[in-house]
Amino acid sequence: MNRMITVKGIGSISARPDQIVVSFTLANLDLVYQNAVEATASQLEDIQESLEEMGFDRSILKTTDFQIEIRSDSIKDHEGNYHRVFKGYECLQYLKLEFDFDPKVLGMVLQALFVSDANPELSIGFSIKDPTAIKEELLRSATMDARRRAEILCEASGARLGELLSIEYDWNEKNMRSRTVFRMPKREFLQFEGAMMNMAIEPESIDLRDSVTFVWQID
Repeated sequence: MNRMITVKGIGSISARPDQIVVSFTLANLDLVYQNAVEATASQLEDIQESLEEMGFDRSILKTTDFQIEIRSDSIKDHEGNYHRVFKGYECLQYLKLEFDFDPKVLGMVLQALFVSDANPELSIGFSIKDPTAIKEELLRSATMDARRRAEILCEASGARLGELLSIEYDWNEKNMRSRTVFRMPKREFLQFEGAMMNMAIEPESIDLRDSVTFVWQID
């Protein structure tokens, strides 16, 4: 009867974010459907022009979602009964800008948003530009860890590690975002206009773990 050993290898890595992601939403509410859409389009055009004036290509700005929703309120009448009252159509356009990590470039992007007529609430995140290399390094680390554990177990028990019989791995997406998040509404960063170009931000590293299970024959 073949003897086997099953070992789970754990890989871990800490990566410094090399990409900045600026996310924001344009929102316009109007009783007329077309007016809500056109107001959002006008704000988008204004932001694109501001980015171009700062030296960016307008294609850097990507739409991640676009929604038009009907808004209403629940109003109580003089008899105490509630009725739905139409407030209008709200056009929501979710956008993001991604660029290599550079606080000075971030300051330029914020400056472009500042001088535009749009009034977005900002969320600034930090991520990995090319996650493939990180994922591959995790797998290598897990593989080396498993073999090291198997060899130690075999040595301690007087056995010899033999042929690799199987590998079990459950692939899942890893969160490549730093836990550092910077949020600021426009009404707040208006007062920091002069300081935007000299922002000093060092986001927290991204700590990742993955596991792979190996089965070896032992002699």
